[in-house]
Amino acid sequence: MSKIKVLYDVFKGMKEKAVFNGEVKIEAVIDAKKVFFLTNEFSTNNETGITKAKVSTQVDYEDNKFKHESTTEFNIKDHHPGHHGRPGMGMHSHHHGFAGGGGVKSKLSHVTFMLGVLNKIILEEAGDTTLLSLDLKEIIKEIKELRPELQDRVCEEMKENRGHHHTFVKELMEMETTDANLKVWINKSNEVEKVEIIANGNKKIAGDKEVNESFKLLLNLIW
Repeated sequence: MSKIKVLYDVFKGMKEKAVFNGEVKIEAVIDAKKVFFLTNEFSTNNETGITKAKVSTQVDYEDNKFKHESTTEFNIKDHHPGHHGRPGMGMHSHHHGFAGGGGVKSKLSHVTFMLGVLNKIILEEAGDTTLLSLDLKEIIKEIKELRPELQDRVCEEMKENRGHHHTFVKELMEMETTDANLKVWINKSNEVEKVEIIANGNKKIAGDKEVNESFKLLLNLIW
């Protein structure tokens, strides 16, 4: 089966789904110490717009130490039409993509980038499960080159407290990635069951000190 056919069937199926249920886990480790951990158990009804989320966050980094838990319920349809809710990522959706200005040359560069990503996806089939995997190391490097302002934008959105996932994006942009991989497991019904992103790298902090970092994002979906 072709990669394009698999992706088409997955997105078509997700578009037709009435309810998304799942859990997101994000973990960051610096020099073998867990400094950030987030879990988000969520349920989104695409027909009614009702979304429920239970979020737990732990931070232990330098002078920032806290734990926080919250439960919220809201209706995606009540929000600005330009912000479409995505399951598990909270109330706000922001575009870190490549749809901005920059003229024809810039847009063609972005199209080339997306086609390159598609070409690099590896598809494996084992019984009733399809695994899509992608080496993100070079892709992260290309994103930094295409959108050098992205890191500053994420920092500003973090200051405005727009979403915990910005921490994950910011750290990925800042560190020198040694390896990073994306894996997506799809069942025989063309449903995504699990998404995993694992990244490792180094980052320079105060002075010339260098620390080792690792990040893990895990998304489990229950249909």
